[in-house]
Amino acid sequence: MRIADVSAFYSPVGGGVRTYVEAKLRAAPRLGHEMIVIAPGERHEIIKRGPGALLVTIPSPRLPVDRRYRYFDDEAALHAVLDAWQPDHVEASSPWSSATMIGRWQGTASRSLVMHSDPLGAYAYRWLGGFLSTDQIDRWFGRFWRHLRGLGRMFDTVICANGQLADRLRSGGLGNCETIRMGVEPGLFSPAQRSLPVRNQALAALGLDADAHLFVGVGRFSAEKRWEMVLRAVGEAGRRKNVGMLLVGDGPRRFRLELLAERIGRVAVLPLINDREELARVLASADALLSVMSFEKEHELFMRTSFTTKFLDYVSFGKPVILWGPEYCTPVRVTREHGGAAVVSTPDATAVVCLCREMARDAELNEKLSQEALHLHQTLFNPDRLQDVFVQRITELVDGRN
Repeated sequence: MRIADVSAFYSPVGGGVRTYVEAKLRAAPRLGHEMIVIAPGERHEIIKRGPGALLVTIPSPRLPVDRRYRYFDDEAALHAVLDAWQPDHVEASSPWSSATMIGRWQGTASRSLVMHSDPLGAYAYRWLGGFLSTDQIDRWFGRFWRHLRGLGRMFDTVICANGQLADRLRSGGLGNCETIRMGVEPGLFSPAQRSLPVRNQALAALGLDADAHLFVGVGRFSAEKRWEMVLRAVGEAGRRKNVGMLLVGDGPRRFRLELLAERIGRVAVLPLINDREELARVLASADALLSVMSFEKEHELFMRTSFTTKFLDYVSFGKPVILWGPEYCTPVRVTREHGGAAVVSTPDATAVVCLCREMARDAELNEKLSQEALHLHQTLFNPDRLQDVFVQRITELVDGRN
């Protein structure tokens, strides 16, 4: 079977979309299928990524709001590429204009629209949620909901990354939604990446001995991520010099976080690590990992309908994970049902301080949480199993067309 993934937000410089796409380029040939990823690029190219795995780029302009990315602006060119490759199935990875282009293509292939998160939850509800209700915002964006319902009629199925997003889209009139969870990059994020020298060097740089407990967090440095509270919590927990933390990332609050880290000591703010192998080594070398969700009301719907890949990355290392977020956010709901992390669901950082202290002195608790995290990765979020489920569903759609 030949599968074409029209990936509107693929960029060679990095990001979650690139990770997701390249994992699929590896997985499809393993399952006996051919994967053609079609992406906007600087020029027309056909790049072979391995047996049965190809990246095809179409000349496209840069996205004005983020010059790292390009966007499809030539429907005829996209249709010509699809005509040339004649796929059995076409996947759209974005609900924007490229999905409409795929829906209007005259080919006979089955089609799926993959929704990784709620676009309105990521933008409109975040910007307007502080003073308008969800129903009011939906009415303001009625045109977008009509667009989504139109896409639902163009595609055989709409695949959602979690059940809450599927329910949300069904309530908006998309009747053909289903849930297939997303996994992480197999092999790279694993306990095998642990390096004792990396861990000990990090602790030494923080002025701590090798018997201290090293926490690591990764994320965007923005207000809703509450990283200031995290650093203060870890600093308070480590007054006896038995707890330290590395915070990795970038964003508008970087300077403020760096100043705070200097005042606290025992914590350090590091720049974004783009080399995924290096990032995997740092995460695997931690004693525990911190995943932080937003508690702000305007972010609630996004927290309900999205599933942060950071949490999936973290559990793959088989390390204790502290998940700090409201009860309604998807990772917390999954953890309440399946285990995999120690949850702090109050916005007050006191419980985080207590938990950090407890983990620094309780070996049994660390072992229990480590086993829970690894079990969650090996079962519910096993990347090979999830790829198998995804490809099996596509096979059913193709067979249904034939």
